[in-house]
Amino acid sequence: MLYRFYQTIRYQLLAYSLLVIFASCENFAKNIKDKVDRGVEEASKKMDAELITTKLEFRNRYKNAKINITEAVKSSLLDSLFHTVTATSAYLDSLRGIINKLDPDDLNNVDTIKEIFLARGIGDSLFNKLSGAYDLAMEVSLNVATKDGISENRDNSLINQDATRFKTTFFGVNNPLGAGIILYSLETDLLNAGAQSLEN
Repeated sequence: MLYRFYQTIRYQLLAYSLLVIFASCENFAKNIKDKVDRGVEEASKKMDAELITTKLEFRNRYKNAKINITEAVKSSLLDSLFHTVTATSAYLDSLRGIINKLDPDDLNNVDTIKEIFLARGIGDSLFNKLSGAYDLAMEVSLNVATKDGISENRDNSLINQDATRFKTTFFGVNNPLGAGIILYSLETDLLNAGAQSLEN
């Protein structure tokens, strides 16, 4: 009888211990997820702030270049660069807005990213816009070292100007968080290249 009582108490303690462990694990997992979510939110705010700064730097360099230019042909080329880079930046912002609405924890959204960028042709459109903007930045730049830097940046961003590799590498297996970071990087790199081309 004492043995049965002992066994009953033992099983009850074991069950209670397991409940505490499961509750602790659930709380622990929730705490970790909350910390990760806060970290992602903070990083997103920092990226947005950096983008604003980079956009302002590009705009200011454009304005300074326009003030100091005397040739009409060069002036129209500067305008073309400014409008192309600005439009491509806005396009990247709109894509990030779409991507940011997707749940990064939903594994099905990896397929959603793939469909958006590979099946719907958004990846090709993005590649072409970036390529055209980089070409204009190189055309505007008068400094050989700057042109080389912009060319290297373009080749890194556009994976040696290979549209298929660009799409599949960046958007073939990424979740929304990864795709958003890639879009941010592409935008920052383009704005920096545009600003560098105006250093002449």
